[in-house]
Amino acid sequence: TLAPALAPPRGPRSGGHQACSSHQGALVMKLALLIGGGIVALVLVVALIALLVGARLPEEHTATMSRDIAWPVDRVAEVVRNVADQPRWRTGVERIEIIERTDTALRYVEHGSNGAIPFAFREVRNNAEFRSTIDTDQLPFGGEWTITLETLDALHTRVTIREDGVVHSALFRFVSRYIMGHTRTIEAYLSDLARVAT
Repeated sequence: TLAPALAPPRGPRSGGHQACSSHQGALVMKLALLIGGGIVALVLVVALIALLVGARLPEEHTATMSRDIAWPVDRVAEVVRNVADQPRWRTGVERIEIIERTDTALRYVEHGSNGAIPFAFREVRNNAEFRSTIDTDQLPFGGEWTITLETLDALHTRVTIREDGVVHSALFRFVSRYIMGHTRTIEAYLSDLARVAT
């Protein structure tokens, strides 16, 4: 008699494993989509809150800071007046592009970390007061600085900067007030000036 034929060995049941892997992949994808959607929703909510808060803030603001500089007033006035030399000592200022120079005023573009910003600069009182005004209405902000120099003694000068600014964008008003602060640029200018005077 013939021996019964042996049944061929059965291979691994791969179908169930593949189905399980597909199911896990779908769960991971859904989880990723949920997390991504949650992050987007959170960003939108924060932006909406910033817009609402910024809309309630006034467009105009005034900020003032002073710093005593260890230089005589004529030396400080020389540095303030020499706008073209600012990239040598001001943090964040990369280049000054002179547009027009007259006996009483200067128009220029400041290129730096804040982008390209056109200014009009003039000396109001000799060695005592300077005024720098943003010379465009195409930015979300504007305004001017009044820089006043006060002699303390033969070797020291008090420099006061008053910013009369305006911020048109509600979102930028929120950022300017609560994140950047109105005095950040003033403080940086005065700190740089004090540093070069040492």
